[in-house]
Amino acid sequence: MTNFFAGAGYVWKGFRLIRRPGLRRYFLMPILLNVLIFSVLTWYGTGKLTALAHQYLPESGGWWIAILALLAAVLVGLAFLVLIFFGFTLLLNLIGAPFNDLLAEKVEAMLNGESKGPASGWSRLPAVAVAAVKNELKKYIYFLILGLLVLIPAWIPGLNVVVAPVLSVLVGGWMLAIEYLAYPMGRHDQLFPAVRKWAGANFLLSLGFGLTVLLFTMTPLVNLLIMPAAVAGATLMWHERREFFGTSGIA
Repeated sequence: MTNFFAGAGYVWKGFRLIRRPGLRRYFLMPILLNVLIFSVLTWYGTGKLTALAHQYLPESGGWWIAILALLAAVLVGLAFLVLIFFGFTLLLNLIGAPFNDLLAEKVEAMLNGESKGPASGWSRLPAVAVAAVKNELKKYIYFLILGLLVLIPAWIPGLNVVVAPVLSVLVGGWMLAIEYLAYPMGRHDQLFPAVRKWAGANFLLSLGFGLTVLLFTMTPLVNLLIMPAAVAGATLMWHERREFFGTSGIA
């Protein structure tokens, strides 16, 4: 389990890395965009929930109507929060993909002791954006397949109580590990299949990292900072551990 806790530790190291002045400019913009998008989705969703309540529930009718309205509001509200969480996470990574690539580049340059001006990175942003978004879409197809497989035990009595929740958490952590490892590895021409292979060969290290990212992703306010911290942590992890496992990229 040493590698598992080491993977979790790289998330904390990522938080420390992004506090350095030379890296702040590469994640402030996506954070501001994500706060704006989350605010708009919340405002729009709240309006829709209010409209549905007025449309389908009578305004008067006794105490049982009040209880029914409360239960309906709780259930619909929970469903809405789930949709907002996954939708926000999807948009978070799609919008942040080109910025994350530049952040991984600057973190690696800092770790290697190199000094590169920010202009060289920003000038590549349009080209990086197209490649990064394409790569994100490929990953989401893989994630969709994993998500569908997780649904299988959810429909089997007995397994849906114990196995399905645990499997969902493990798969979520695994997907996040691959999500963020793809940024530093992609800069060295390690394509998505190579990322999966490296993460699989270093399973406990990757899983410890991914589960910790998942925990912070589900924590309010902290989830606004977890994306750049995860990119920085994944870059540091691959930078230090690729040689430790006797490989220059693919384990």
